[in-house]
Amino acid sequence: YPPTDSGNWQTFIETWVRHLVDRYGRKAVSSWLWELWNEPESDYFRGTVAEYCKLYSHFTAALKTVVPDARVGAPHTTDPKWKNGDLFMETFLEHCRSGRNAVTGRIGAPLDFIAYHAKGLTRLDEHQRVEMDLRNHLGTIDRYSSIIARFPEFARLPVYIGESDPEGCAGCPSTLDPQRDYRRTSQFASYTAASFMREQDLAASHGGNLQGAVSWAFTFHDQPWFNGLRALTTNEVALPVFNAFKLFSRLGSMRVESSSTGMLTTREILTNSVRGAPDIGVAATRTNDGSLRILLWNYHDVADGFEKATPVTLRVKGLAAGLDPAAATITRIDEHHANAFTAWRKLGEPQSPSPEQIAFLNDAATLKPIALEASGRTTDSADYDLPLLGQSVALLEIPRQRH
Repeated sequence: YPPTDSGNWQTFIETWVRHLVDRYGRKAVSSWLWELWNEPESDYFRGTVAEYCKLYSHFTAALKTVVPDARVGAPHTTDPKWKNGDLFMETFLEHCRSGRNAVTGRIGAPLDFIAYHAKGLTRLDEHQRVEMDLRNHLGTIDRYSSIIARFPEFARLPVYIGESDPEGCAGCPSTLDPQRDYRRTSQFASYTAASFMREQDLAASHGGNLQGAVSWAFTFHDQPWFNGLRALTTNEVALPVFNAFKLFSRLGSMRVESSSTGMLTTREILTNSVRGAPDIGVAATRTNDGSLRILLWNYHDVADGFEKATPVTLRVKGLAAGLDPAAATITRIDEHHANAFTAWRKLGEPQSPSPEQIAFLNDAATLKPIALEASGRTTDSADYDLPLLGQSVALLEIPRQRH
């Protein structure tokens, strides 16, 4: 890597794509996002940027020979501060715009989407508490979005964050590396809400078109219970972060204007991260049937304050006819709700839990909506008092009236 014979490599890719068309069908293959390499600015690729661009020409030629409407993209670089990923990105985009194509001899290369990785940082502070860094995560998105904006030919292409995570080493267990212990707790859930809910707006502020973001989190088989790899489950029991994604899935497709006096601006986070006051955030949506789904979070970089409640009053104004504020529910993820890790510690941290204990853990991990009574009502507004524990996420749902 890079291959010594680009022609042979191109033939190999063509053969592979034909196999996939035979197996899955052209319609399926043309719907996929085809990517050349992972983090090529790092040791995962040991050639030069020019060699990468040459390989990209062969890659796109092979793919589009078999499936002309296949979607191709790159470069999946990561933190600009690490291996100058931003310079790699700039050079690659310039190649796609004005470089000589190694296969066709013409100017430019096909580009249907742009992809990169965005990560935060973690460490232990002076009190041996996990300290995260949302600033670095959002700063990477800000930097890459500004680069893409300088290429008007590509500025509105779909963008995908192929890895969007608090830090880089998914396979480092927190049981051996305590700075990654956020993974077992509700801090991972609150960080995920605070980061993912801002990403689209941050890209859009540069004119970008963010279409997707992926958490580099998997199922690791045959691992100890709660060993702290970056996963969504532990032995098939949901972790708090998995429940955060479940709440995401219940949001509506239409954004509704929302604001919070306790929510830090993205520019404040880009300057100072979340080291002073916590980030009490909100994102409101409307579903296709007109009901409201409002996500809230209480996040801080430092793993502290899990038991400290912040009083929050949520005022919903301009209630549309047909909504039923009296039927509102709230679903929580925090130290005591939808949190199997807390339950496991109460059991004494068994590494061979009984069937009854596993059932207890699964129940503790379950999202459970509860009724939430309005503390104040007018004809078109409703107030809800809902204190948020530190490092928490909550979803308020106001359904339509039943007839």
